[in-house]
Amino acid sequence: MMDESTPETQKTGKETESKKIRALLGEMKARLASLWGDPAVRYGVVTFLVVRLALAGWMFAVRQVYAQPLPPHPVSRPYLGVQPEENPWLEPWQRWDTLHYQAIAERGYTAFNSALFTPPMLPLLMRGVSVLTGGNTLVAGIAVSNLALFPAFLVWARAGRHAWVNRAILYLSWSGLLFMSGQFAIWG
Repeated sequence: MMDESTPETQKTGKETESKKIRALLGEMKARLASLWGDPAVRYGVVTFLVVRLALAGWMFAVRQVYAQPLPPHPVSRPYLGVQPEENPWLEPWQRWDTLHYQAIAERGYTAFNSALFTPPMLPLLMRGVSVLTGGNTLVAGIAVSNLALFPAFLVWARAGRHAWVNRAILYLSWSGLLFMSGQFAIWG
């Protein structure tokens, strides 16, 4: 059987696909505009960005004051075979459990001679995303954690919208940003 498509029908098919894509993009834009119209979401996005930028700026400033290389330390910087980060924007985040997650992402659970328990999802995602970050598992971990924290924070801030007053949203979101546990969630 011969292909009965003509240039006109191919053009019509492409136009239909183009219309579908434009309609989908228009719908997504409308949903985002509707979401942005929610004061809790606006507050959540702005607060998230302010806190993240303030923490990054603070850590960069600290590293400018204390500029010498930080030697390995058995508690806060046990590099565990992970390459120490030299970038002053990234180096402050390579501490404590971050190094354990990096070691597992790079070499698997055989990186340890102990029964250290680390759930596998974060190292697995770090390893996958590190393909996009040139093999840098620290950058991958920061990206994965922020991508997980951001929508979780939006949901949390929107849930606070149903609290008594807007002040409840303020307290809920700030406490979530400042005291969230986890080595990557807030602190990198």
